[in-house]
Amino acid sequence: MRRERGSVLFLSLLVTLVLTGLLLLEVELTMVEITMIGNERFTKSAYAVAEGGLVTSTARASLDPQSFLVFAGMNNFKVTDTQIGIDVYDRARTGSFGLEGPNASIVTYTTELTHPITTNRIPGFSVGGTCFKRYVWTTTGQYGLAPETGSPSDSVKNAFRLSVQRTRSVVYLGPVPCAL
Repeated sequence: MRRERGSVLFLSLLVTLVLTGLLLLEVELTMVEITMIGNERFTKSAYAVAEGGLVTSTARASLDPQSFLVFAGMNNFKVTDTQIGIDVYDRARTGSFGLEGPNASIVTYTTELTHPITTNRIPGFSVGGTCFKRYVWTTTGQYGLAPETGSPSDSVKNAFRLSVQRTRSVVYLGPVPCAL
C-alpha cells in the first residue's frame, strides 16, 4: 500500500505533461497555417496587381498604338506604372487591398513587350492593307511591405514582405504601317 501512495499524482502529472505537449504542437501548427494564409493573401494581391497592370498597359496602348510603341521602344520595351501615369489602385482601408492597403508600400508593375511580329491576320479585319504588331506581354506585379524605420529590436516594424507574380497575354496593336 505504501508503494502505491504517489502513483495517482505521478500519473496525473504525466497526463498533464502529454496534454501540454499536444497543445503546444497544435499551437505551432495553427501559427504555420496562419502564416500560410497570409502568404496566400499576398500572392493573390500581387497577381491582382499584375493583372491590373496588364489591363492598364493595354488600355494606354489602345489610345494611340503607334505613339505607345515608340514610347515603349525608347524604354527597351518595358513600361512601368509610373511611366504610364495611371493610378488604378485604391490603397484606402476600404479600397482594393482591404485593411492592409494603407500599409502596402510596394504596389508596382512592369509590363515587358516581347516577340514583336507584324501581321495582317487578326480576327475581324480584312487581309488587304491593314497590319498589326503582335506582342507577348509579360506583366510582373509586386505587392508588399517595405521595412519601416524603427528600433532594430522591433521585428514587426523591420519586417520585409514581398510577393511577385506574373501574368502573360498576347496583344495586337495597330493599325501600324504595313510592309507585307
